[in-house]
Amino acid sequence: MAANFILETAFVGQINIDFCDGFPNDFAGQLEKQLMVKYLGYELYAAIVETPLSEKYTELMGGIEWTDGANYVRYNEGMTSVLNHLFYYFYMKEQRSKQTPSGIVEDFQVDGQAYDSIGMTDKCNRAWNIALTNYGGVVDYINFKNSEITDYYLHFIPGNIDTVNAWGI
Repeated sequence: MAANFILETAFVGQINIDFCDGFPNDFAGQLEKQLMVKYLGYELYAAIVETPLSEKYTELMGGIEWTDGANYVRYNEGMTSVLNHLFYYFYMKEQRSKQTPSGIVEDFQVDGQAYDSIGMTDKCNRAWNIALTNYGGVVDYINFKNSEITDYYLHFIPGNIDTVNAWGI
């Protein structure tokens, strides 16, 4: 069973990785399975990796705009975004990257606000915390769908992504 949601093409922009020695498919495949089982539960993971993906799993993995029970329009980035940001964190943490510890020196902007270039530790922390936020959206969406249709996402078991600081703790 291999789903391949972690793809080389995702690592641009804020989670840019220069894969000098080629994309680490084995590492990505192992990490993908480990993370999906941990954060979705084995049964939901097994249902997702079956091919082809049904619409409900495409929405879960790719993200979707939805209206909750209070008629608020919500959007979740999807589990693929969570996987990509966690891959970035673990790949960089394991020093598989050939980037310098200070990162790539360039102008950095968030929502039009200019910032100084940030270090690798800050980039890893940001990727982790984006994954944490996006996972919260995935959990909200799953819980909403399960409340509408009993066991829509069969046997979902939420995991826990802890916050991380500059020292990785």
